[in-house]
Amino acid sequence: MITDDELLGTILGNYYITKRLGHGGMSVIYSAKTLQKPTRSVAIKVLRPSKRNDGEDFTNFLERFRREAKIIARLDHPHIVPIYDYGEERHLAYIVMRHEESSLDRILNTKGRLTLRETNNYLRQISEALDYAHDVGIIHRDLKPSNILLTEENDVELADFGISRIRMSNDPYDQVTLTRYGMVLGTPAYMAPEMFRTRNFDASIDIYALGIILYEMLSGDIPFKEANVDLMEQHMHMPLPSLHEQNHNIPGAVDQVLRKAAAKRPEDRYKSARELARAFQQAIQPGSRSASPSGTRQYYYGSRSSDQHNAVRAQRPHHINAEPTPPLVREYSSRQPSARSEPVSNRGASRPPHAASSRPGNSRPPHAVSVRREPVSQPGRRGQANTHKPRTQPRRGGWGWLVAALIAGLLLTLFLVYANHPSGSPRVPDTTPITQGSPVVTPLAAPTATEAESAYNRYNQDINQRRFKQAYQMLGPHKMRTLTLEQFTTGYANTVQQSIRFKEVKQLENKNQFHVEVIISATEKGNFQHTYDWQGTLTRLSNGSWQIDDYTQKLVTSL
Repeated sequence: MITDDELLGTILGNYYITKRLGHGGMSVIYSAKTLQKPTRSVAIKVLRPSKRNDGEDFTNFLERFRREAKIIARLDHPHIVPIYDYGEERHLAYIVMRHEESSLDRILNTKGRLTLRETNNYLRQISEALDYAHDVGIIHRDLKPSNILLTEENDVELADFGISRIRMSNDPYDQVTLTRYGMVLGTPAYMAPEMFRTRNFDASIDIYALGIILYEMLSGDIPFKEANVDLMEQHMHMPLPSLHEQNHNIPGAVDQVLRKAAAKRPEDRYKSARELARAFQQAIQPGSRSASPSGTRQYYYGSRSSDQHNAVRAQRPHHINAEPTPPLVREYSSRQPSARSEPVSNRGASRPPHAASSRPGNSRPPHAVSVRREPVSQPGRRGQANTHKPRTQPRRGGWGWLVAALIAGLLLTLFLVYANHPSGSPRVPDTTPITQGSPVVTPLAAPTATEAESAYNRYNQDINQRRFKQAYQMLGPHKMRTLTLEQFTTGYANTVQQSIRFKEVKQLENKNQFHVEVIISATEKGNFQHTYDWQGTLTRLSNGSWQIDDYTQKLVTSL
């Protein structure tokens, strides 16, 4: 084991080691300063095998560590601690990275537990970094609060990506016998159940660890605290305690999120860290505590009232109205002349010219005409009425009834004309003009699994031929928001060629969508061979093109 006296105050590479920050089973973390000016503080992780391993183990360790360092150096994300340098000296391998004073572990030790708002902020940043790493095939395997560093601006930076994938022996307990401040190779308090019984696991172990960290941020403590075998049994069989029962300020929906994140079976967990973060954000919204919050009612009130009003209008016969048509409805009707939407043959057969030209007002339905007021609206007769003596009123009344009879006859004629319309459709053209005037659109036939495979083959071909922009354009808008073109391209910087084998192509309920699982065999620079399990959704759009929605890519083997 490395002691303080061996490296403190010495120079390792281009760095002067000043202080030991922490240690684990096979690593020591130091604070150091660069020898070049301007001087800056860095953190150096020094790794070497335990003394009981022979020279062959050490050689294998160095080879794997070099490979891991190259992979991790490819990570370029605002929430991942950048690696500055890698070196080997005095039979030691070391990695140099940015040094941050604070961490989530220190915050929890100081504050106890975090608010829902603080937790949501940290969880969002952690999930973005984790999904980015998983997409390029790197599993953290030692996610815990002490590996979640915080900048001076309180932004998250994840440390120690991928280092925990290095194994020094076949003894699984070599990977878990670490101290509280160990930063390498897994910490039992955050380890998924499958890590205790097998070495074959995937990125879902990081989702489990993130669920335990989420529990700790909200409660101020880890859920399982036993030692050794008892702790393993708790992770494998005991459900998480309810936070809502401990603190009613935490919504019950949060317990559901935690149970899914820390599910005992990997397939029952969230498929991505970002999915977990979205579920938590939704769980802490006010809507999660009330089935129908007032804000929702207010938002839909206007449109719902309008829909109900339109439904009543649609059910009511157009030639019988129990109440006057509102002015806006009359105006809308007047802007839909029948001649615009009907074929010429229909207009000629059903709408004689005199009938169309004699509609009163052209925008006022029959019920809105006042029989008593119509004669008064004629200026000439209003003048005569003012000049005659009272005895002439019976004669004026006779004229009024005559006019009323004429109008009634006209209305009856209009009613009969519209009622006997050959099409048999209502008089007010609510839906018929749209149907008759719109072109017939033939929907695309549902795509086949073969077409989905062809779309993915084109995507992979673009990658192999370094047409990264074309491949990137196949990604859906959500993926583009979380993965820039530069990051997408950088992820293939060391890829020489990759071949694919379809494991599953399954059509979903939406017949235009397929769940696709692909095994990718990638050849990297240095003749390294990596196998990835790629899963995502392919969607055939209305224009016939294909889109790749959220996907995950997990490293399966590395040779």
